[in-house]
Amino acid sequence: LGGHGDVPGYGGGMYGDTNSAPVFRSCQILDNNAVTFGGGVFVASSNALFENCVIASNRAWSSAGGIYCSAENPVLRNCTVIGNDRDGVMGAAPFVQNCILWNNLGTQIGGYSELRNCFVQGANVQADPMFLPGSYHLASGSPCIDAGDATNAPATDIEGNVRQFAPFRTNAISEV
Repeated sequence: LGGHGDVPGYGGGMYGDTNSAPVFRSCQILDNNAVTFGGGVFVASSNALFENCVIASNRAWSSAGGIYCSAENPVLRNCTVIGNDRDGVMGAAPFVQNCILWNNLGTQIGGYSELRNCFVQGANVQADPMFLPGSYHLASGSPCIDAGDATNAPATDIEGNVRQFAPFRTNAISEV
């Protein structure tokens, strides 16, 4: 989903309606704009699942350039939320596992979030996640590689490659 102009209202890239349960797997939500909330995605009273996704370079004029969840408990697993204008993830009480939240203008993540094995700029780390130039792939030596927990991690990465589990270690936070 990407490249939408200023959507008048919520959800520049996608709007999840009330009582829905949208599932986002191995997708990229890039370069969208919303006049109010959720430049990339706005989820209204829905239990959304984001898995192996990149949410990047989206903008909302009010809040949550990346993802805005008005209620319920969305799950983000093995995602990268980066470079969004007006916050990365806001609202509700998201459960966030093995994710990278980096370089979002404003807050990286807000609400009553539960974070597990995440790499959040300004919250628990200051080290650069080391993305390859011009992409969201991690460079060799990235502190994010093998820093997550393999429990409930998808079997493949965003490109459909089998996730490599290092012996005696858990797998990467968000290898995209």
